[in-house]
Amino acid sequence: RSAAAPFRAAAAGSPSAGSPATVSTRLSSEGPTGVLAILGGGGGGTAQLPQQEDAPAAAGSLAGGETPGGGGVRYSLQLSLAGVGVALVDEEPQELVYSSLSAVELSAVATDAEQSAHLSIGHAQVDCCVEASKHPVLLVPVASPTEARADGAAPPPTLQAKVRRRMGWEGMLFLDYLSVGVQPLAIALEQNLAARLFRLAAHLPAAGAASLDGSATGA
Repeated sequence: RSAAAPFRAAAAGSPSAGSPATVSTRLSSEGPTGVLAILGGGGGGTAQLPQQEDAPAAAGSLAGGETPGGGGVRYSLQLSLAGVGVALVDEEPQELVYSSLSAVELSAVATDAEQSAHLSIGHAQVDCCVEASKHPVLLVPVASPTEARADGAAPPPTLQAKVRRRMGWEGMLFLDYLSVGVQPLAIALEQNLAARLFRLAAHLPAAGAASLDGSATGA
């Protein structure tokens, strides 16, 4: 482990008076924490190293006695959507962009020892809905969802994200695994659409304040 990792020192045994001391060390790991054990023996003897504690078991002891992946399931979530779409409309009203996602898979599991989540989006696309637009597609993966690869396999999902967190480490966020993968994307943003989006963003705070004032007056 690197020198920057936190260590907890433990000493066992002590040399007798007038005898040369023999010192042995062992470096082990308990989750994100490095443990440096320093053991001394007297009389020129060889110090006996203790049995190394299994790292997952040690981490589990900090999580209430449960080993990682074990313990009771606190919650489990499984979400599967064939497709979902969201339209962005300004104050005129005029539809500016339409975002669509397909083959959406979301799963999450939490136990007493760990939490994990996985998100996969098969295809994502954002269309420009402004009239007379020269680029009707604002954002789209370079590889078409129906385009097969050279080996005959389907293209990978547009977005994949996985994370696994170990519990039981107070004051520390300990991630066993974190991965995010995004396929190459093509972007085509026109000046007209950009100006409309900036105008909508500038108008939103005033619209939200007016809505809150209206609700307070009606109450």
